[in-house]
Amino acid sequence: AVYGCGPIGLGAIALARAAGAASITAFDVSEERIALARACGADAAFNSRTLLAAGSSPADQLLEITRGYGVDIQVEAAGAALHTMPEIERSFAPGGKMIYLGRTGEKVPVMLDVLVSGAARIVGARGHAGMGCFPRIIRLLEQGLLPVEPMITARRPFAEALGALEQSCSRTDGKILLTY
Repeated sequence: AVYGCGPIGLGAIALARAAGAASITAFDVSEERIALARACGADAAFNSRTLLAAGSSPADQLLEITRGYGVDIQVEAAGAALHTMPEIERSFAPGGKMIYLGRTGEKVPVMLDVLVSGAARIVGARGHAGMGCFPRIIRLLEQGLLPVEPMITARRPFAEALGALEQSCSRTDGKILLTY
């Protein structure tokens, strides 16, 4: 499951698909990004706000999809852990893992008993922190195993970099590519 379908979440979806994930479910609050999640390989994508308004939740959807088992790997790429963490905790599979990518400046309560009783774990990650990830990503791109074109929703000349940054604040685009 991937929470947040901005560029980082879309990359997580594409990587999960390339790694052979059996099923990928994505959540966002932007209809544009939900459509992008499907284009990048998500099997299902939902608007979290729409679910909540209908009396459901991301955890409810995940438990229904997995027939009550829960999710093995959950990626928090929304930067909204105050809202996503309770959903993640409710939908962990036994031994499940949460990868925290979405940064936030707020403190978030975590129910440690959920981690202990389910033998679950939380891992923080920064994809650009080294560990040889770039050569691996480049190989996946070269071999056509990582389709990134669907996540590129705008191209702007480098001279318009500030405009691209402003455009990104709408939080409806995927990746905005600067060209020269």
